[in-house]
Amino acid sequence: MARILYVENCDFRDFPIGGQLSFARHMIEAFGSDLALVGISADYSSPVGRWTSIEHGGVALPFISVARVSRKAERPLVPLRLRFYAGLRRHRAAVLSAGLRSAMVGSPEGLIAISNWGWSDLLFHFHGVSNPLVNSRYAVAKWIAGSFDRRLFRALSKTDAVIASADSDAIDGLVARSKGSLQREKITFQPTVINTTIFKPGSAVSARQRLGLPEHGQIVLFCGRLNWVKGWDLVLSAFALWSTDRPNGKLCFVGDGEDRAKLESQIRSRKLREKVLLVGWQAERDVAEFVRAADLVVLGSHDEGWPHALVEAVACEKPIVTTNVSGSRRLVRHGENGFVVASRCPKEFAYAMSAALELDLSRSDWTHLVEPYSIPTLVGNLGRIWGPFRECRACASAR
Repeated sequence: MARILYVENCDFRDFPIGGQLSFARHMIEAFGSDLALVGISADYSSPVGRWTSIEHGGVALPFISVARVSRKAERPLVPLRLRFYAGLRRHRAAVLSAGLRSAMVGSPEGLIAISNWGWSDLLFHFHGVSNPLVNSRYAVAKWIAGSFDRRLFRALSKTDAVIASADSDAIDGLVARSKGSLQREKITFQPTVINTTIFKPGSAVSARQRLGLPEHGQIVLFCGRLNWVKGWDLVLSAFALWSTDRPNGKLCFVGDGEDRAKLESQIRSRKLREKVLLVGWQAERDVAEFVRAADLVVLGSHDEGWPHALVEAVACEKPIVTTNVSGSRRLVRHGENGFVVASRCPKEFAYAMSAALELDLSRSDWTHLVEPYSIPTLVGNLGRIWGPFRECRACASAR
C-alpha cells in the first residue's frame, strides 16, 4: 500500500530524459510500492486527471497524470513547467483523492503548485539549486525569474525538510538568495544516484563490438541533453583542436535536444562529419555500454546540479574532463582521475583532454568514489532525513 505521494515533472518511464527522470526511476527502484506517482503523460493512451497504474518490476504502482505533453525535442509552445503547474492546480481534487498526506516533490513548479494543500509531511528535492528560469530557453522566463524565486521560497517555508543535489558552495548560494527565508540547517545534501549494477567497469572492446563502434582509436563521450546550458559548443570546439593530430579519434554525443540542428551545422562547418557521432537518446543499459566503450568522458556545462554523466563515468572507472560545475570537484580528483577546467577556453579544455588520457587510473579509489551514489545509500539517507521514509519497507529491510 502506498504511503507517500511522489510528485515529479516526468512520466516515470522515459520522458523527459534527464536527471529528474533518472532520479525518479531510482526512487521507484528503491521504494517501489510505497510510492504513488504524480506526473505527466507523453502518449495518448494514458488518461489525464484520473488514477491508473504503472508497472515496475512486476508491481503496479498508483499513477496519475496531470498533463499530456509532446515528446518532440523542439521547444514546445507552452513550457513544460507551466503545463505541469497548471495541471496540478486543475487536478488537485483527483490527486488528493488517493488519501495520502505525505508528499515528496522534485520540481520547483510542482512545489509552488501544491505547497498549500495541507500536507502532514512535505519534502522537497532540489535537483540543482539555481533558478531554472535564469537559463531557460524561453526569453520571457528571465523577466519573471525574480517573481518565481519569491514564490518558490514562500513554498519552501511550508516544507518539513529539503534535500539538494548540489555542493556546499551552491547550497550556500541558495540560502543567500533566499534573503533569510530559508535556513541552511533545513537543507540536507543528497547527491545524484545511479544504478551501480548497470554502471560498472567492463571491457571497452566488448562494448564497442556490441555498439558497432570502431575498435581502434580513442573515443571521447558527451552524454546529456543537446542544449546550450550543457556546453556542447565548448566540447565540440575542444575536440576539433584535440583531434587535429588524432585521425582516428571520435567524439560521440549520446543524447538529443532542441540544439541538435545547430550542432549538426557546426559539425558540417568544421568538417568533422567523419569524426563526430550523434546517436540520440539511449536506454540506460546502452548508455552504460557507451561509457564503457569510451576512453574519456567530457562535460562542458555552464550549470549543473550533481551531474549524472560524471557519476556514471566514475562508476565505469573512466577519466573525466569537466567544467567547474556543482559536484565536479567531489567527483573529479584533479590529476588523479581527470581534470576540472576553470575557464571555458577550448584550448585549455583540449589540453586537459590530452592530459587525462595519460593518467594512471590505478591510483584512484573508485569504490570509495562511487559508493555515495548507490541506491542502497539513497535508501539509508532518506530514512534518516524524513520520517515517512523510515516507515517504508525499503528502510525497514535495510535496518
